Amino acid sequence: MASTVQISAVSGERRQLVVIATLALAIGTNTAIFGLLNATVLRAVSVSDPDRLVAISTTDTQTTQPGFICAGTYTAFRAQQ
Repeated sequence: MASTVQISAVSGERRQLVVIATLALAIGTNTAIFGLLNATVLRAVSVSDPDRLVAISTTDTQTTQPGFICAGTYTAFRAQQ
């Protein structure tokens, strides 16, 4: 009976260690991913005059789906003006 209690206690301690290690790894991974996304996506664009930034898009007349245009199309539109 005593050996069963000892095995159960060791098993419980091991389970607790695994849970703590898994939680620590998950928190560390989450922090690393957020840090990477914050540095690349979430920060504001660093430009000298942000009030002059614009987004140009088009709308498909058949599906009314918006879409962005490429630099070549913008250059062609600008040349027509």
